[in-house]
Amino acid sequence: MQGTVEQTTTLSDGTVLATLSLDRGLRVVARLTGTAAKPGQELPLTNDPHAISGVTAYIPLHPNLNEDQP
Repeated sequence: MQGTVEQTTTLSDGTVLATLSLDRGLRVVARLTGTAAKPGQELPLTNDPHAISGVTAYIPLHPNLNEDQP
């Protein structure tokens, strides 16, 4: 699954947060890993906080959530 970056915010410690739009108008806030992203950029979503292959949007999932279900 991917999301489209709408806006980014850089915190004082250097952490970058982004608002992403997903299918059906859903919006989420994610922590970006890797280099900076720009509005309109498509990013893959991950629940791995240590993902380092390019820019990804980290969204922690509750351990009881089945991410394969729609």
